[in-house]
Amino acid sequence: MIRYWRTLLALLVFAALTGPVLAQNSAEEAFGKLKSLEGVWEGNDMEGNRSEVTYRVVSDGHAVLETIGGKEEPGMVTVYHLDGKKLMMTHYCSAGNQPRMTASALSENGASLNFSFLDITNLKTPSDGHMAGLKLSFLDDDHIAATWTWEKEGKKMPYKFKLERQKKDK
Repeated sequence: MIRYWRTLLALLVFAALTGPVLAQNSAEEAFGKLKSLEGVWEGNDMEGNRSEVTYRVVSDGHAVLETIGGKEEPGMVTVYHLDGKKLMMTHYCSAGNQPRMTASALSENGASLNFSFLDITNLKTPSDGHMAGLKLSFLDDDHIAATWTWEKEGKKMPYKFKLERQKKDK
């Protein structure tokens, strides 16, 4: 019986010591996946509007800058970065507010990354429209899907993009 308790205690100590390291590595792995998107991506939103999204690794590798533009929408910027064991993002929205979101890790199979709403600046009233979530799906090295969640007056609406990496001319 003493052996059982010693083994259990050893496992608990191991979990307590390695848990934060695993969480940190998960956020770093997710950030690495974002860095791998560097380049120009083009595609359509769910309404068929053409969009261009550019990812750039900036600040000596400590941030990823995403710019979103298209003929039917004003340009917007999102900055992704690590904050300890969390992956953070701030979206500078054309609605004039700046939601911040967090993601801790890639999905178990590495195919998606979900950002959840943390807080927001420049929101006049809680019912005003703002981005409240983001799911990035990594379909393969050259195809991604982004589902932004817009929230207004307590109602959430998905806004989807399918994007393809644009190859550099050789």
